[in-house]
Amino acid sequence: MHIFTLRKLYSLFIFLVLSLASRSQCFTDALKFNRGQQQFATLPQNLASSLTADFTIEAWIYPTSNLSFLQSESIFSFGNSSSDFMTLALFSGNNSPVFSLNVGGTEDDIITGAKVTINTWHDIAIVSSGGTATLYLDGHAIGSTTLSNTPSALGGGSGTTDDWLGKSEFASEPTFSGYMDEFRISDDARYLSNFTPPSSAFTPDVNTTDLYHFDDGSGQTITDASGNGNNGVLGATSAVESTDPSWQSCATLPIFLTNFSAVLANDIVHLTWTAYKNDPYPGSFDVQHSTDGNNFSSIGTVEANEVEGTFNYNFDDPHPDKGNNFYRLLMIDPGSDNKYSNIVFVSNNNDVKFAVFPTLAHSSINIQLAAPANIMILDAAGATVKQIYAAQSQVVDVSILAKGFYFVVNKETAQVARFIKNQ
Repeated sequence: MHIFTLRKLYSLFIFLVLSLASRSQCFTDALKFNRGQQQFATLPQNLASSLTADFTIEAWIYPTSNLSFLQSESIFSFGNSSSDFMTLALFSGNNSPVFSLNVGGTEDDIITGAKVTINTWHDIAIVSSGGTATLYLDGHAIGSTTLSNTPSALGGGSGTTDDWLGKSEFASEPTFSGYMDEFRISDDARYLSNFTPPSSAFTPDVNTTDLYHFDDGSGQTITDASGNGNNGVLGATSAVESTDPSWQSCATLPIFLTNFSAVLANDIVHLTWTAYKNDPYPGSFDVQHSTDGNNFSSIGTVEANEVEGTFNYNFDDPHPDKGNNFYRLLMIDPGSDNKYSNIVFVSNNNDVKFAVFPTLAHSSINIQLAAPANIMILDAAGATVKQIYAAQSQVVDVSILAKGFYFVVNKETAQVARFIKNQ
């Protein structure tokens, strides 16, 4: 079973807001991927053949759009088919990172609820040490698993034919949308605990098998800086194609938003954000508000006249609506394209929120509700194991359920919570 089947992905849709501070990094040039053109890059075959129990694959990414419900987009995919592949992808509305190694139908996954914000640079890395794989986002471990196989076992040990950046083995999945910089493959475990993402371009060493700075700037070739000669190409071939990603100078990239948050205090919503400017043009942030998360209107402007560096900004909304309040920023930069930030949410009421506790359960769970609701409990395969109608918050018996991960779905609000049955 692979993680891109509809049933399993539905069970993995987690409204888990784990916001990790990111860093503004783009070094010289980057690759820009346009999803509308289904753009991707092709690397040489068999890149995973030398990767055994110890390896690291890492990159800087800058997603530019949120995914739709149940969609995923691959950062990289090395494989031969939909039952023989290794991929690192972003999944569903939170762009949550997921990693999968499927060797001949035997799959191991790392599935996270971490949120990868759009229009922001993030360092992402999958590291295996002795067969224990850990997924890192911006230097923080966000999930791990024990691998049943090694990447070198792909293709029955004969290697991989489809080694792509921005594309997966599943034809129905969209391609990556955004920028990518500094993609490196190593045959050792570079990070064994949380780490500070590097502040300079990767440098090759004895353990570097492949390294792409994306600094070529023109042409069809993606140069391998490891010294091993594993050059890639834009698109599918060395010919110019609509599926070719484009070279993007870091000097002309837009304002980088590195943090955006909203806090309600004393009936005032305090918005704060941090941004990195990389050009001499004066810019601004148009602060926008919505009560439904779809229809936004401007409520103020914050100027960004600084030339270069990292700067903190803030804006107060003294009159938030009762109930739901959504905020986003329109980043206006005359030196590049305008872009929207991710959306942040504040609830201005005292209603009870949907929650499930304890998250590590033995015989029962408490379901907390703001209003009556139909509730489904799904197992990790997406199968419904229990359905109830709850008129109010209540205790639910789960003693007969097997050990494992479960997801509780509020069918009235589409909210999802999870718990682990430990006995």
